[in-house]
Amino acid sequence: MRRALDVALGDFQLPTPVELTFDVGPSFDDNLVRIDGAELRIERAVTEPEMLVRIADFLQDQVFDQLDQTWGEARPPCPGHQHAPDPRLLDGDAWWVCPHSGEQLARIGELRG
Repeated sequence: MRRALDVALGDFQLPTPVELTFDVGPSFDDNLVRIDGAELRIERAVTEPEMLVRIADFLQDQVFDQLDQTWGEARPPCPGHQHAPDPRLLDGDAWWVCPHSGEQLARIGELRG
């Protein structure tokens, strides 16, 4: 889960990086992540792309949407729009998709460039 969290988290560091406090892994609980008070539990049976989509959705709706320093920002940014892209599982891969046009923007973890 830590690897998937690191991959997804990079896309949320635009336009400016934000420091977060989180616990995940063997010293805490392998299928639970806690970030700034919000918690997400993911069962072990999910694939890595499914985990990326769930983590990205969690970060978008429960973490970055609630932080004082990112409140009101579209994170991650959807190029050319004021809204954020949606995390979706498409053909077995985790993607950011524009909710307006349906365009596949980038795989989760590759949006930052």
